[in-house]
Amino acid sequence: MYPSRLLPQLKLRFSSQEMKDWIAEQAKINHRTLTAEVNYHIEKAMIKQQEDNKDATT
Repeated sequence: MYPSRLLPQLKLRFSSQEMKDWIAEQAKINHRTLTAEVNYHIEKAMIKQQEDNKDATT
């Protein structure tokens, strides 16, 4: 069994075809899979939110 099969999974529905097309184009530009591109953007947003929360408390 592949290790990736052991990772948590989420079925994702895009809110529009335009959003799906955009993320697919970004994945192509960045030489990533669609899953890797979605994970990249979620991780980037998570880090920014954590930094914003840290700044708000200091």
